[in-house]
Amino acid sequence: MANFFSIQTIATMQMWLFGFFKIPLIFFCRPRVVNISSQSLEVKIKLNRKTRNHLNSMYFGVLSIGADLTGGFLAMQHIQNKKTKILLIFKDFFTGLDFFNEMEI
Repeated sequence: MANFFSIQTIATMQMWLFGFFKIPLIFFCRPRVVNISSQSLEVKIKLNRKTRNHLNSMYFGVLSIGADLTGGFLAMQHIQNKKTKILLIFKDFFTGLDFFNEMEI
């Protein structure tokens, strides 16, 4: 199977299957692997009707899916190569900004 499909296609199919069964938003956005190596992963998510907001830019949630996939997918591959049981947990986003709504009188 590895000779018939490229490494990028196999990684994309693995990502979609993981999204279909575990995290449906990944499957909903349909990310594609453009370039993959042991040190880096490049993911492409098309700007279409499902991923575009009312300002014709990409939703922040879609951007965060792409960011989490690049690090998480590489980590999952390294974990699978070591054959140890590890669960991934996402804690927080750091934007560097505090969003407070204060009412001025």
